Amino acid sequence: MIGIVFIGGNSLGMYLIDRTGRLPLLKVGSIGCLIGMLMASWGIFNQSTGYTALIGLIIYVVSFAVSWGCCCWTLISEIFPNRIRSQAMAIAVAAQWTTGFVVTQTFPMLNDNAWLQEQFNGAFSFWVFSLFCVFAYWFVQRYVPETKGVSLERMEEHFMSRYGKAKQPAANAGFAQTGEPLA
Repeated sequence: MIGIVFIGGNSLGMYLIDRTGRLPLLKVGSIGCLIGMLMASWGIFNQSTGYTALIGLIIYVVSFAVSWGCCCWTLISEIFPNRIRSQAMAIAVAAQWTTGFVVTQTFPMLNDNAWLQEQFNGAFSFWVFSLFCVFAYWFVQRYVPETKGVSLERMEEHFMSRYGKAKQPAANAGFAQTGEPLA
């Protein structure tokens, strides 16, 4: 069931990404992930019948699939300047896979801890990862520019205008600071 929900959410995200933009999807997705995590953790903490936790997990999976599941791959292919795109994408993808590995390793460790299990009924790990949803929203709000409608060739200029750095004028392109042509 969760897999079907993920595929449906990812399909919806791919449909919406160029219509609404990357930032709105990431922001709404982060809030949806937070709500889903908190709802699932509440259901687990209270040891309810399971419907609260299931609905929370479905909300989380849909929110993730619509936003982070497809937007991060689109963004990493767009945000880097052409001259460093392949190397930067390799680093970004490695960081993404490393982070996924860390999550898959820490979740069971937190969940299997006897003291945390006794105190929080298995909900602690969900609360920890809920904080990452808050961080993700803040990070997107603060650092990630909208790339919808910006060509790859203009992306560096788009980033520099957002962060206040002026791009080197085209008249000096291809020349070192000394005025001699670059090799």
